[in-house]
Amino acid sequence: MAQKLTVPVSTVAYTIKRHAETGKNGDRKRTGRPQSTTKSEDKFIRVSSQRNRKLTAPEITPQLNATKALPVSTSTVQRRLREAGLGHVAVKKPLLKAQNKSLKLLHYTTLNHTNLPRRAAFSKSRL
Repeated sequence: MAQKLTVPVSTVAYTIKRHAETGKNGDRKRTGRPQSTTKSEDKFIRVSSQRNRKLTAPEITPQLNATKALPVSTSTVQRRLREAGLGHVAVKKPLLKAQNKSLKLLHYTTLNHTNLPRRAAFSKSRL
């Protein structure tokens, strides 16, 4: 069988032995440090961030620790947020002031149209 698959005989023997022991052909469960939060606590972190996108990890941590016997660090909450794809806080961007709008319009109108960015279809109404 090893010659047909072009793998070492030891690989085939190890795979057969693993299948006989576990009944599966996949990887075994690996050892490691257990997570400090449960699945439901991870969900709480995710949902509270989604409900209020301006909440930061230091603001979510005390809410979570109020119900836990062992406290969780802020870095743990940050890690859970990143794992859920919510690592950044939604921040409102500052609006352009009237003076900056007019300077921007003046800058782009003085340029010839070949130097304009592709999406820069500027008009007074869009600035």
